[in-house]
Amino acid sequence: MGLGGARSIASLAAGMFNMRGDSSKFIVVFDRADYDLGAWSKVGGLSVSWDACEYRNGDNRNIWNAPGLAKYNKITLSRATCPDSMTVQEWLADTSKDPKPFSGSIQLLSWIGIPLVKWELKAFFPTSWKIADFETKAATVVIETLELMHTGFLDDDQDLGIPGL
Repeated sequence: MGLGGARSIASLAAGMFNMRGDSSKFIVVFDRADYDLGAWSKVGGLSVSWDACEYRNGDNRNIWNAPGLAKYNKITLSRATCPDSMTVQEWLADTSKDPKPFSGSIQLLSWIGIPLVKWELKAFFPTSWKIADFETKAATVVIETLELMHTGFLDDDQDLGIPGL
């Protein structure tokens, strides 16, 4: 059985056990166990793009195209406000006093808590936090939103073969 067959079986098993990402949640895991921000119901902005770099050598009419540096969008996490929101507040206060990037991952968990996909963030830090407007008369869920800046989730560091770089 080739690799395609193994993937088909894995996809079939994922569907049978509801492990495709539906009815799931996201967690942010720090490499150091300083904080546990809890589960999030929505993640946005997890993307990467490249500018096209064009190069033409001398008077040669041929143009070479290559991908430029990877650019990553800010990641937005959203959920209903919960007791874990206090941990987020502690992290924001500590980061405001002593700014330093953290490394870790965003993980998509199945409905029973099994990790399905993981995006390793090389370095991340908060860039904004907000809570939706709320009032005592309205019976609505109060949504918390956290925005993270990061340096990437692809393992794309190049080894130029130069000592010290």
